[in-house]
Amino acid sequence: MKKKIVVTLLALFIAGFTGNSFAAPSAYSDVPKEHWAYQSITKLVKAGIIEGYGDNGTFNGNKTLTRYEMAAIVANAMTKEEKADAAAKAEIEKLKAEFGTELDKLGVRMGAVEKKVDKLGNIEFHVWTRYLTDTERDVKSGNSTTNTQIRYGLMMKSQLDENAWAFSKIGTTDTTSESQGSTNTISIQQAYVRLKYGDWNFNIGRQGDNVSHPANFINTGMLWMSSSNWDGVSAFTGSADNHLYGGILERTFPGGITDVYGNSSNSTRYTGLRKFYIMDTARDLTPNFNLRAAYVKDTGVRNGSQSVIDFKSIGSIYKFGKNNNLKLTSEIGKNSRAAYAAGIASDGKGWITDLQYGQTNSQKRGSWDVHVDYRHMNPGMSPFGGWENPGGPYNPTYQGLGNNCSNVQGIGLYYEFVPAKNVWVQLSAYNFKTVVDTSASTGLSQKYRQSYRLIVDTFF
Repeated sequence: MKKKIVVTLLALFIAGFTGNSFAAPSAYSDVPKEHWAYQSITKLVKAGIIEGYGDNGTFNGNKTLTRYEMAAIVANAMTKEEKADAAAKAEIEKLKAEFGTELDKLGVRMGAVEKKVDKLGNIEFHVWTRYLTDTERDVKSGNSTTNTQIRYGLMMKSQLDENAWAFSKIGTTDTTSESQGSTNTISIQQAYVRLKYGDWNFNIGRQGDNVSHPANFINTGMLWMSSSNWDGVSAFTGSADNHLYGGILERTFPGGITDVYGNSSNSTRYTGLRKFYIMDTARDLTPNFNLRAAYVKDTGVRNGSQSVIDFKSIGSIYKFGKNNNLKLTSEIGKNSRAAYAAGIASDGKGWITDLQYGQTNSQKRGSWDVHVDYRHMNPGMSPFGGWENPGGPYNPTYQGLGNNCSNVQGIGLYYEFVPAKNVWVQLSAYNFKTVVDTSASTGLSQKYRQSYRLIVDTFF
């Protein structure tokens, strides 16, 4: 604690000088008041990460500051980075990248290195559990099914070196449905090493399809894939909202996999070891508007099966309203291999838009949000059906895309809240119909369906 106070006071003390303490006079240049850094720091103040700066212990966003004054505020935030949630950490990372030169000259980097060295050899363990129950009703036939999942995950993180970390996750699944009975599995879902070189991070081993993103989503999440069991290498630079990611990854899809229609008639199209090329990027164009894009190429199964994914999409996140408490998320994409994946004529296009009010924080009891989405997914748009997407131990995310990524259009409603620290609950309801009636080719009469879902996540 004393070290943090000394570093912060030293940074503020040095920033107060206006003499020739630093060689480059231009370093004292003002930061324009419309610069995105002001909004980032305001967010950190509201989150309680930055305290006691400026007049009356407050941050005055209308006052023009120099780059060194800004760097001093960032140094203040860095001393409390461990207590920050994912959103606050992302803001701190952006500020550190912007004011890195000034932080170096303030001597803050050495403090950060010392902090890392103190953590060498430490192992962090986190336990994640999920209870999920889903009832789906075919409006046309009146038939309904209920599926229940109980999932457990034990996650480990260890810092091996100043620029090296090890991650692992052991997960177990208990799935019960009226049609499939009960199944139990346990597996090593993640086991990889992360190496940092300059601004780049390299992941080697079993990981998620996009470990640069807290929720392991490609773009905004329209293409459902998985957060684990991908073997290969990937690299990324930046933070969740401002990054460039690429990976060459393999995953085995077992025989009997449920296809996009809920049966196994086309399962041979998916069975086997498949290799994927994945690219994903995101960038804040303004403090309130984030643009992102993704490309996923499936090269097929080694036994000769053709690829079922050649996917491109563009998405955006726009925050607005008082205190940015409204968020509009949209994505549009196309899978060029949709016709083969679905076994019927399809252009493979799809889009989804989601409007959210509020924000849940697993560390903040009583936080909540409500949102509504509308989607239109042509057949084969996302052939790998499923409903696993835990979102990690720190960033639970809404469900709704799993099992509903192909040949559906309709609306989903969500209410999410945190009744206690580290407990996240979601209640959701869906009303969908199929885009193309495939009953003639699949034997399924399902045309309209309603679904109700309860999810309870705990993590500590």
